[in-house]
Amino acid sequence: MLISYNTRSSSWRRAIKDISEGTFGTFFWFHLAWQDINLRYSRSMIGPFWITISMGIMVGAMGPLYGRLFHQPTGQYLQYLAVSFATWMFISNQIIESCKAFISASEFIHQVKLPLTVHLHRVLTRNIIIFGHNLLVVIVVLFFFPPTQFIPVLLAPVGLFMVLLNLTWIGIVLSTLSARFRDIPLMVASVIQLAFFLTPIVWKRDLLADSGYRLVADGNMLYHFMEVIRAPLIGQYPAAFSWAFVGISSLLGWTLALSLFRRFRSRVAYWV
Repeated sequence: MLISYNTRSSSWRRAIKDISEGTFGTFFWFHLAWQDINLRYSRSMIGPFWITISMGIMVGAMGPLYGRLFHQPTGQYLQYLAVSFATWMFISNQIIESCKAFISASEFIHQVKLPLTVHLHRVLTRNIIIFGHNLLVVIVVLFFFPPTQFIPVLLAPVGLFMVLLNLTWIGIVLSTLSARFRDIPLMVASVIQLAFFLTPIVWKRDLLADSGYRLVADGNMLYHFMEVIRAPLIGQYPAAFSWAFVGISSLLGWTLALSLFRRFRSRVAYWV
């Protein structure tokens, strides 16, 4: 009994130590993430700004057309669409890529003694850099079509921080399970593809106000993740329900992630 308790206590300490050292090891994951960006766009004249250009073309082409289809004022809809695409691309790419965080870093894990969570923060930092490039399109759109209120904009960093907390525990869960079960990355990619159509990105939640399909948005975790970032950037206050959803998701998710990471952390090196 005493041996079992000591073993469990030791595994908890190692898991928490891995997460804390990985989180504060900024030198490692920032430079690894920046190296990923450089390798992805090596020999390209404008590098990561291709991301900005492609998103700008998408928003410029879809905004007027879909705004007319949904009977939305062009300026307001362009605001909504630009912020929606930037936020969705950040969240969805992070979830998909976090599945392979440990698998892609297998050589590092086998040869270099680093906290496993360094590889998760590497993926997260890489997507934050790309998110920053996409925000340039948002800034241009908001310059020409400014939000009606500026005070809610101050809540955007708070919403982003809450989403980062959630994406981190999701990354721990998915990367650990994907190291063992290689079908999970494919399943997650398929679910995210379906979620694009079920999440208010191109369309607005208000369109479901008088129907029985409102649960499609209200019960959608990804919608609430987006809303606490998107609503402030377009000059609106996120609903209290969205804040509560994101907060409760953080608490429950981290409980699950810590338990899973404590139990299987030592096996990841063998699985990858």
